[in-house]
Amino acid sequence: MVTAYLKNYRILLIMLISAVLFFVMTCVSIAASYFNTIQSVRLSIANQSMKAASFVASQLDTRAYQAFLENPVKENPAYKQLEKELAKAREQFGALFLYISKIDADQQGGRVMIASLPPDSDYTMQIGEPCYINAEQIQMIVSGQTYYSDVISDPIHGKYLSAGAPLLGENGQLLGIVGVDMDVLSVDGIGSDVVRRSVPLFLFQGLFVAVLVFVILGLQRWYQRELKAAVGDAERTYQDELRSRILATKYCENKWTSFSTLGIRRSTPSEEGRVERVCVLCSRW
Repeated sequence: MVTAYLKNYRILLIMLISAVLFFVMTCVSIAASYFNTIQSVRLSIANQSMKAASFVASQLDTRAYQAFLENPVKENPAYKQLEKELAKAREQFGALFLYISKIDADQQGGRVMIASLPPDSDYTMQIGEPCYINAEQIQMIVSGQTYYSDVISDPIHGKYLSAGAPLLGENGQLLGIVGVDMDVLSVDGIGSDVVRRSVPLFLFQGLFVAVLVFVILGLQRWYQRELKAAVGDAERTYQDELRSRILATKYCENKWTSFSTLGIRRSTPSEEGRVERVCVLCSRW
């Protein structure tokens, strides 16, 4: 009874450990799938944003921007012209914001000079408003490279990813930065969608693991039954042989005792030979 209880306890323990391991592996797989998808989508958005910033920087009227810098007010005709160009490009690339920023003298930050915002936005951007750019990104712009940022969580504009490219004048001088902000709220939705699509695969993996565990347990129990049956047959054979030997030995002892008591001369020759042969076999055993 105790042995059967211990066997059942081991089986339940194995199944429990297998279930826990499967649950942990499934959670890790889901987390890894979600993380990899999010990272891939964000990297793709960043690359597209940098290409968009470089393209816009190559198409803007830099003469108009230099004219605007001489009189940086919204009433400047150059401001209106560049604002329209940025709005057209923003719609073309589906950007959240598209703007031109000026690098501070200490190269530690930047300020927005002209920007295009979504038509439904209630926010009004002012000329010279600080923007999210750090010294490392500015150094990349100064060296002629593009950059992209991590996801920025802004209390006003929400979550977005920013990218920038250098805006160069006709003589190759650095005039500022063309910045592109892309909405990344859809990224979380994409990651969740990937996880939902992966659920059938995870369920199939779980079913496969469960079937595998049951098959292993079934094979183990079958092997134990076969081994027990084989051991039982061998034990019965051994007991039969032992019983035969014991009976033969007793027969031999009884005959010799009878001969010793009654006298061996009273036995017949054939009986003496049979007893002698049995005794010889007993001595060999």
